[in-house]
Amino acid sequence: MQYFFAILMLASLGACHSSKPAAEEPAQDCPTPGVVRDMSQLDGCRFLIELANGVRLLPADGIPDDFPLTDGMAIKFDYEVLEGQMSICMAESAIVRITCIQASGERPEIPTCHDTTDPGSVEWMQAALEKHAPYEVVKYPYLDGWAYFFRGGPVSYLYDCQGNFLCEAPGKMLNDCVRKVQGLGEGEVIWRRGG
Repeated sequence: MQYFFAILMLASLGACHSSKPAAEEPAQDCPTPGVVRDMSQLDGCRFLIELANGVRLLPADGIPDDFPLTDGMAIKFDYEVLEGQMSICMAESAIVRITCIQASGERPEIPTCHDTTDPGSVEWMQAALEKHAPYEVVKYPYLDGWAYFFRGGPVSYLYDCQGNFLCEAPGKMLNDCVRKVQGLGEGEVIWRRGG
């Protein structure tokens, strides 16, 4: 019986092994740089993550409680797009689950937000004029910059001031894009075809 207890004790001690403390584990290297933007001035929005190409992501899940987000914070992260998700924010390009996040001292270069009344002077706007052939361009205040609505027939297109496509409004149908444009308030016509 003594041998049985001795073997049981040795087996119990052998099962108790210490693993590396969490502090010694190598830090996870998240691949995607971004900047946190506080969009709480918009209904249904809080923090969005802006990528270097101007795309804005709405994190729905995966940010640890001990990782507080602040406006302008530079981060590195990874994510999965959540298909079929909807939000009332409507300032995001996609809703995502964060799979990796860490603070970063390096801020990605964000494209310039163009504040113009001459669409022909901005490269991406000139390309949109040629591509969409609108009859007018209307400028609206939008988030922390501007939005430009390329109104045409049969389809109109909304872009932010960095040249990111936001949505399209087909014909006279009332859709989310039309509602978004209506929610922007009074716009200023900055360009008319032939005028």
